[in-house]
Amino acid sequence: DSVGTEVVRVLATSKDTGVNAEIAYSIIGGNEHNKFSIHPKTGVISISEALDYERAKEYFLTVQAKDGGDPPLSNQANVNISVIDSNDNAPIFTQVSYNTLINENAQVNHKFFQVVANDIDSGNNGRITYSIERGDLGHFTIDSDTGYISVASQLDRETQSSYVLEIHARDNGLPVLSSFIMVNIE
Repeated sequence: DSVGTEVVRVLATSKDTGVNAEIAYSIIGGNEHNKFSIHPKTGVISISEALDYERAKEYFLTVQAKDGGDPPLSNQANVNISVIDSNDNAPIFTQVSYNTLINENAQVNHKFFQVVANDIDSGNNGRITYSIERGDLGHFTIDSDTGYISVASQLDRETQSSYVLEIHARDNGLPVLSSFIMVNIE
């Protein structure tokens, strides 16, 4: 979530009255990178800096409640915050383009090349689906899960000696993020 989003509210009570019952909240541990702030009167904990699931998946805060007495009395509680991954990283291919060779007598369904993209998001946000968007002319297919390119129909070098395929890698997050690569086949 974004900066300013309320995460949780802590609540402490006192049996005292007047100023002795006025409670002030503070975060006294686990907030070394200042990702969270707490409203001193309401106890509402909010995001004060952008969170990144890929850097930290959990935070363990120690919150203190202190009354207004003299001397002040206090108590502490632990607040565990789990960060949920959002789809903020697109798939990235391991190369900027690919070049490969294939024999014209390769059998139909022969897997001859694999493209690979990585996505550091988790779950469906990082699960990649591959597709051929342009240039296949019915001669090639791609396995949507593995990125393996196969021969779809008989090749004839004398008819066509090279192909350029535009391969897309899409993650399965919301919104869908994608990237593409060119594969040159001789």
